[in-house]
Amino acid sequence: MTIAEGTQLGPYEILEKIGSGGMGEVFRARDTRLNREVAIKFISDRFLLDDYGSGTPSRPSDAHTPGTPGTLSHRRFLREAQASSALNHPNICTIYDIGEQDGRPYLIMELLRGETLRDALRHGPLSPAEVLDFSRQAASALAAAHAQGIVHRDIKPANLFVVGPPGKRQIKILDFGLAKRQGIGDLLDSGAATAAFSGMPTAAGTAELTSPGSTVGTASYMSPEQARTQPLDSRTDLFSLGCVIYEMATGQRAFDGPSAADIFAALLTKNPPAISNLNPALPPPLDAIVAKLLAKDRDQRYQSADDLLRDLEAIGAHNAPAPRSATAPAAEVPTPTAPPARSTRRPGHLIFKLLLGAAVLVVAGLLW
Repeated sequence: MTIAEGTQLGPYEILEKIGSGGMGEVFRARDTRLNREVAIKFISDRFLLDDYGSGTPSRPSDAHTPGTPGTLSHRRFLREAQASSALNHPNICTIYDIGEQDGRPYLIMELLRGETLRDALRHGPLSPAEVLDFSRQAASALAAAHAQGIVHRDIKPANLFVVGPPGKRQIKILDFGLAKRQGIGDLLDSGAATAAFSGMPTAAGTAELTSPGSTVGTASYMSPEQARTQPLDSRTDLFSLGCVIYEMATGQRAFDGPSAADIFAALLTKNPPAISNLNPALPPPLDAIVAKLLAKDRDQRYQSADDLLRDLEAIGAHNAPAPRSATAPAAEVPTPTAPPARSTRRPGHLIFKLLLGAAVLVVAGLLW
């Protein structure tokens, strides 16, 4: 789909194209009503054939023009985008609006400026303080999404965006608008097909894309149940976040290999080295947290992002410097040694002694 600069989509004026790939295109645009810049993400028709690109219409009545409002996949896309737009969290890229152009839906999203976590990790592992900070931010975002029944299914460094100045950096999870909502009795389908949703740029200057069917890279962050194409729940996001934390802490992927098959074999059968073996500067409790996140059996993992967040916050409190108390016991406050005091009566005291000595001599002389 080609959209020229200056094209008007309702109140949105297209400014420039900032990314494209197998799943669609992303443009920087201006909301003329609020005079702010936004990102517009168009979704490729191929992903609207059915339930996110499986290639088979869900019902015969759905087997008509891709992207038309009558298709089950289109209706589901709009419904899930609406659900995701309700997520209001500082660490989730905000969805402002949804629309449609020539039967092709699009998302209006927050335009971010910075770099992906994947780009940030090209320089090596993060500092222990930032590993903990980013881990807490991501866990908090996932807790908010999971509470709404929304599972991302593609948590990885390319989908975490870093914004803000050094010392005050913040992460934003991208592409929650392409996640799937889990309703009662509606277990999530295979995650393999959703790998193609990864890497679409939401921020200016980001061009990393993942083509459909390309699982190398994305495979490194899949959960074992996702690799096996089993039904998914929120615990798949926790495994993927464990992979991200591992890479932030060590600069290495927990599961890696020259091909997707090698990566799948590793994540299904092997455990990575403990993060403390690769980076001794990390707080020791983080070892156990990451190991629990990367459990092959999801029943052995953290069962909720809230539980993970509590453990991460406990590490932060344990490692934080103790606050100075205004009412500390006197024994804990060193008292400087005072120099010996000098008596201001010393001269008078000497005169008195001299007079007394003279008197004694006079009396003794008279007696003699």
